[in-house]
Amino acid sequence: MRTFLVLTIASFAYTPVALACGAQAQASDDSTCTTEAPPSGDVDLATLVGERASFSVSGMKCGKCSAKVVAALTAVEGVKGAAVDHAAGNAQVVFEAGKTDATALQAAINALGYTAVVAAQ
Repeated sequence: MRTFLVLTIASFAYTPVALACGAQAQASDDSTCTTEAPPSGDVDLATLVGERASFSVSGMKCGKCSAKVVAALTAVEGVKGAAVDHAAGNAQVVFEAGKTDATALQAAINALGYTAVVAAQ
């Protein structure tokens, strides 16, 4: 009986979305983490002028993760736009070289708890 009870409770606590989102409680936030969420950053980076940096980012599991990375990158002074795809595990940023650099952008991503590595261009 105890085994049945434990398995029943576990099936409610570990849904596929909860597992994909790091088994974090979703009720604490109004935006829900889903595995089907589209990549964040609907800015067309091709139209922006400036320096470009690409990063390989590990640890992102959902669209909410992508949105957090976009918000952190765009908060860095000099960033003109950012696009992040959690499924592919990458981020692209267009920025003003005199105001920031790839190292600062990498630090902004890493500060969120993800691991960013500058990708070869």
